[in-house]
Amino acid sequence: MTEIVPGLFLGDVPASVCPEMLQKNHINAMVSLYDCLTGWRRAMLLAGKPDDRHIFIRSEDSPTLDMLVYMSDICDFIDQMASPILRLSSSLQFSSAPITTNSILVHCQAGRSRSPAVIIAYLMRKYRITYEDALKFVRTKRRVKPSVNLVRQLRIWEKVGYNVWEDDKRTIPKALYRAYLEDRA
Repeated sequence: MTEIVPGLFLGDVPASVCPEMLQKNHINAMVSLYDCLTGWRRAMLLAGKPDDRHIFIRSEDSPTLDMLVYMSDICDFIDQMASPILRLSSSLQFSSAPITTNSILVHCQAGRSRSPAVIIAYLMRKYRITYEDALKFVRTKRRVKPSVNLVRQLRIWEKVGYNVWEDDKRTIPKALYRAYLEDRA
């Protein structure tokens, strides 16, 4: 488990199901990007966290995985669950003060592709930075390698201004996202 910015951790499945590790890092919420449910509910309950602090996105790291459909919801969840330091930050410059509450873990199986892609997308949206800058920043903290498919989606995320929908109901995709969906079908 690696802290990317204060209160936002990137991890893998073993870290996500270990109540002691969740408590040690003050994990108060979790985003799970995985192909099946595992022991997260039990781990979160043992760590004293309620069910509403966990979202599970069924996903396999495949060439057809569409993470953009979930990206706004995941970023909104991170914003809602974030520590005040993260919530109020306006740049990637932080003091060295430790976070003692409201940390969030974003994880996938190995913490190398899907979960880094989500954290990169969050940093892009929050700080209005490019894909390249967000990737470079995350790589200063942990070795990551988002898949070719996820890199393509992150570039679309940037080009559409961190929102893939034309409408508030999220039923009409913007042109670049629609082209991506048609191309992968």
